[in-house]
Amino acid sequence: MSDQDKAKLVVAATRVFGSLGSWNDSPPWSAQQLNMEKEFEEITSEFYEKRKQLMQRIV
Repeated sequence: MSDQDKAKLVVAATRVFGSLGSWNDSPPWSAQQLNMEKEFEEITSEFYEKRKQLMQRIV
């Protein structure tokens, strides 16, 4: 399997933003309950940017 094909699989498997049961649903609430909003926002932003960079590479 080529690196390009592997990257496409990673992008497909990490599609967690949007739709029902997504990253944006209960995880922010859980982070708030655990007083971890800052960490949640930092990790979410970093993950989103890395995924976006990967998507731009495979287009």
